[in-house]
Amino acid sequence: MDTARFRVLAVDDDPDILDLIKMSLEGSYDVIALKDPSQALDFLEYIEPDVAVLDIMMPRVTGYHIVEEMRANPRLAGVQVIFLSAKNSPHDIRYGYKTGANYYLTKPFMPDRLHRTIEIVLNEGMVRAPRQKSWTMREVEMRLHMKMPRLYESWEEFQAERERLYGKENWRLKRPLGIKHKEKDTWEG
Repeated sequence: MDTARFRVLAVDDDPDILDLIKMSLEGSYDVIALKDPSQALDFLEYIEPDVAVLDIMMPRVTGYHIVEEMRANPRLAGVQVIFLSAKNSPHDIRYGYKTGANYYLTKPFMPDRLHRTIEIVLNEGMVRAPRQKSWTMREVEMRLHMKMPRLYESWEEFQAERERLYGKENWRLKRPLGIKHKEKDTWEG
């Protein structure tokens, strides 16, 4: 399992901002960029970020809400959070810190400043090494692509759900990610 790099979750409803974040960080970090903030909530446990870069003003789910969910979950409470927002008044910045951000950057931003800020929050948070991950980047990306936020208890449960959603003929995967194989005591993926 590849756990050698820090994992960064970037959530912003602007695809251009996401592309800029991903391009500027992917040389140093594993980056997962999501345009849909509700998808971020569904997949936080699988993504297992070390750092989250969040916009605040997004449809349906705000960055504040994502931080609240992370801080309420013991497995995610230690994730370092950077707000990257167009909200730039002193009141907005104070409120961002109050809701649980470790750092606050305003838009427009310079990509190298974001990179340095991630290094700062990791050092200030005394994060010496990436957290041990349960899921590889490939597994996380496949789950996101398949929009499969939950684990299935058995292969049969997955097959039943797959057939309900897609029918028997429309599915090409031999075995879903994260399903324990009955004969082997290993995870497929």
